[in-house]
Amino acid sequence: MDGETWDVVEIPIQHRSGEVRTVLWNSANIRGSDGKTIIATIAQGQDITDRKKAELALLQKTEELHQKNEELAASEEELRHSLEEMTVQELAIRKKTKELEERYRFEELVRQIVSRFIRTDDFDQNIRASLADIGTYCVASRSYIFELRNNREVMDNTYEWCAENVSPEINNLQNLSTTLFP
Repeated sequence: MDGETWDVVEIPIQHRSGEVRTVLWNSANIRGSDGKTIIATIAQGQDITDRKKAELALLQKTEELHQKNEELAASEEELRHSLEEMTVQELAIRKKTKELEERYRFEELVRQIVSRFIRTDDFDQNIRASLADIGTYCVASRSYIFELRNNREVMDNTYEWCAENVSPEINNLQNLSTTLFP
């Protein structure tokens, strides 16, 4: 079988039912010892129509899947962008809520101080309680009231509130020259 060559081709063949089928066709010429004279031809055909249909269906499904993946990626990007926007909005809402809560706390403090002075006539007690409320609100260690006298040249600490474990300074803050303070 010197000089044999094989050719493989896919060819359409019309079936007796009229359907066109795809056949994988193999053929080879067998040459004589001189390498030129054809002494026989071997041919074989294999129906690969179903395989070709499956390959085409697989290719189509792969393209559909690729398209769906692109759509999914676009949707994911839109969702990510929406989430980022919502996160920014949530942070703004939290900030505004915190500001409103702080404003409410301050307004409640003012309301409490004003109502204290309206309800009772004990001015000194109202001042002390109000200084305590203000110091607590501000998380201060102490809060004071100074009164000015002698044409605003001298000042005296007349009321003081101190937080727990803070020593009062009211006795040390008397007859102070206002020039000591800007």
